[in-house]
Amino acid sequence: MKNERTFFLLLIFATVLAVFRVPAALAEPSDGSSAPAQPASESFVLRPYKPLYVLATYDWDLSRRGAGLQDYELKFQYSFKIPIFSSSDGSREFTFGFTQVSYWQAFNFGISAPFRETNYAPEFMYSMEHRTAALGLEKVGTVLAVIHESNGKGGPDSRSWNRLYADVKLDWGNFVLGVKPWYRIPERPKSSPTDARGDDNPDILRYMGYGELTAEFRTGTSRIIITARNNLRSSPNYGAVQLDVILPIKNEVKFYVQYFNGYGESLIDYNRYNERIGAGILVASWL
Repeated sequence: MKNERTFFLLLIFATVLAVFRVPAALAEPSDGSSAPAQPASESFVLRPYKPLYVLATYDWDLSRRGAGLQDYELKFQYSFKIPIFSSSDGSREFTFGFTQVSYWQAFNFGISAPFRETNYAPEFMYSMEHRTAALGLEKVGTVLAVIHESNGKGGPDSRSWNRLYADVKLDWGNFVLGVKPWYRIPERPKSSPTDARGDDNPDILRYMGYGELTAEFRTGTSRIIITARNNLRSSPNYGAVQLDVILPIKNEVKFYVQYFNGYGESLIDYNRYNERIGAGILVASWL
């Protein structure tokens, strides 16, 4: 556990240092949602993907679960992508991406400050982007992908699922609407609860639904993003809403506030309702 904490602190330190030496030509859009188009010759080069952030959070439910958990913990995300193929004009790209989200009981010295949960998500993506004036749009971006997501645990705490998804973003400049449906790749049932093979969470779609909608509002370099998903059932109805507020600090470092309410913030809690608020820093570009 000490080695994990040391690695994390070194990673954050190196990342923040790297931010202040990013060439302007490689700087990512201030919303931190994706990296800019790169020359086709730069395949197999590590690039930012989803934003890196560190949040001090408060969860209204953790201490009620026992096991000595505290409601206060750190949540952080680290993400990168590696282009494998890019078209000559940069409008099409085949990419490998990886995202890690961790929940760290950093202040809970009574139980040795453990990492409570970490989710890993490798994926392969084919992205397309084109500019258009139809309906007042500036551009339309589409991503087709296959993704595996798991928490790396075994036994009764093991969680994982594989999905195909399409992510379509309609960009009006100051407003971006995202529609992201997904299809879960079926797994065989477990022969017993202790079976290491088979589906760890057969009812995950009941709580995570079949996709999500995102609305992003831009003012200068500030961003407000609302993400929602729902299982589209009358009973029982499960879903989640996340609100992100991103405000500029300096260069690529942003002040970040995140609020989550619902099911599925992490894999271990996919079927458990939780409410969390956090504040910290977001790094839009880390190379």
